[in-house]
Amino acid sequence: MSDNFYSKLAGVSKKNEDGRRRQEVIEEDLYEGLVLHLEREPENPYDPNAVAVFASEYGDQVGYLNGKVAEELAPLMDRGQLVTCQVAEITGDYGQTRGVNVLITKYTLDETQELIEAAKARKSVDEAQKSQPEAPNPSSSEWTETNLLPGVENYVSPGKSSASTAGKPTLKQRWNSLPKKTRTWIIVLVIVLILYLYGSL
Repeated sequence: MSDNFYSKLAGVSKKNEDGRRRQEVIEEDLYEGLVLHLEREPENPYDPNAVAVFASEYGDQVGYLNGKVAEELAPLMDRGQLVTCQVAEITGDYGQTRGVNVLITKYTLDETQELIEAAKARKSVDEAQKSQPEAPNPSSSEWTETNLLPGVENYVSPGKSSASTAGKPTLKQRWNSLPKKTRTWIIVLVIVLILYLYGSL
């Protein structure tokens, strides 16, 4: 049976190889509920159990799982077990170092295999729908998409709802995911528009 626990990411104050600050990645790309991408780094010179954490499969690095958590999870991931990581909370205000608390879920090998088979079934259904547009869609309550396992685009699990909120961010999450400068300009423009309309009445 899958097991959940909370943890805090490490290395979030460092810079990535391309020079982008991870604090910037957290501020601009992350929001509560976002499913993060985990990647093993067995060749890491500092820790062979290292697990890097990215904003998405092709996104920028946010940090690492902390040492004790990585020591526990690395062997499971190396055996092919699914481990997911979801943003639970972003800590720190503007001007402070931001931290990321995450919800980690470990799946058994059997559960992982079920997810793989469900993903393959969903892929077959999607391909059939593309060739026959009039074919009915599966009920949205029966399928939940995730992007959690390496090498497969979508893993689908009937009845799993934990990732559904990550795939459909709320308006507040979308707002918080915008860069700070963009949010500031939007607010300024709205205020100017209100003043203009008020003045023309």
